[in-house]
Amino acid sequence: MRTKTDSSHDYVISPDGILQKYNGFEENIVIPHPIAAIGEHAFAECISLVSVQIPCGVTYIGEHAFSGCRRLRHVTIPDSVHTIGKMAFFQCSSLQEIHLPRHLSALHDSVFAYCTALERIDIPDSVTAIGDLVFYGCSRLSEAHLPSHLTTIEGAVFQSCTALKTITLPDTLQEITAFAFADCTSLTQIRIPASVISIGSQAFRNCAKLQSIKIPQHVSYIGLGAFADCSSLQNIHVSEQNDVFTSLDGVLYFKDLHTLHTYPAGRHGYYVIPDGISAIFEMAFAGSTHLCGVTIPDSVTRTGDYAFTRCPLLVSAGPMESTCNIRFAWKEAIPAYVFGNCHSLQSITIPSSITQIGEKAFTYCTHLSDVHCPPHLIHADHFAYTPFWKKQKKDRR
Repeated sequence: MRTKTDSSHDYVISPDGILQKYNGFEENIVIPHPIAAIGEHAFAECISLVSVQIPCGVTYIGEHAFSGCRRLRHVTIPDSVHTIGKMAFFQCSSLQEIHLPRHLSALHDSVFAYCTALERIDIPDSVTAIGDLVFYGCSRLSEAHLPSHLTTIEGAVFQSCTALKTITLPDTLQEITAFAFADCTSLTQIRIPASVISIGSQAFRNCAKLQSIKIPQHVSYIGLGAFADCSSLQNIHVSEQNDVFTSLDGVLYFKDLHTLHTYPAGRHGYYVIPDGISAIFEMAFAGSTHLCGVTIPDSVTRTGDYAFTRCPLLVSAGPMESTCNIRFAWKEAIPAYVFGNCHSLQSITIPSSITQIGEKAFTYCTHLSDVHCPPHLIHADHFAYTPFWKKQKKDRR
């Protein structure tokens, strides 16, 4: 090891040219030649750093190299850099723009996460892989250009990019993984390319301005809650050539018409599930903030976890001509979280055939006061934060 000083900047550089630590306190620095790589944590938490120029010849920027440099606004990266490690610019909350090198091969996990001042990013075509959480929490990012040969968007890449209004997905894309665009509350439209075969769980959850979506021909997997909490979503369209999914009046079903997959969460009023449907998929109605009631046919024998969670106006769900608030279309067990946060529920009847209630099935049902239920099923884990449970606790004292 040797310490190299240049214009009052102190650098710890290894014999093979890796800059391992910066010990200075300057705001604007030009890293001296010759440097082969910037090591892990080399500039991490340098709270005085405002701008940095990386010299030509550097090929690698290590993990966490600049993480936590909260005043860093400008970085010049030469085209010689082909690798930028995980979380290299994590929480650089003043970074307004960055030009990525032309020969960069990948963007690794969380590399720009929480860069809350970043407004635009152009990813060069040389990039063939984008890792998890790369732009997570970049709340001012409004424009992003993806490489033309990208095949996979990994988990939560753009999650909580609340300023992102539109993005063009490349025609080579095959997989959109879990939470990829979750909480992109300004996203108004997105075209899913014909090449896509898989959409992960909660991939577009809480895209509050998204009004419609079309599922192309080759999509064979859509994870639970892929479009949950999309409070403006009116229709989910499906290509007629798709062999796995179909759309009935804008509601997503499996092609065999046995299972309701997703109800568009932006619709108002009541919904009647067609007779013959035997299952309601996990998170099928999750976040349907304007849904008042659901008619469930006797043919339904299975309902997935979280099926009606976060439906604050829901007052009824049950068979046709049901006289009670909630009657169940399942015979032995009530799924976990199935009515959690349904604030308008007031009354439920749980039949004696039910032997198990899933975790937090009715928690935060803040108006639920009338419960007809076998005594052995009454437990805090099922009814926490409800008027009914508060009364139970008082009566047991």
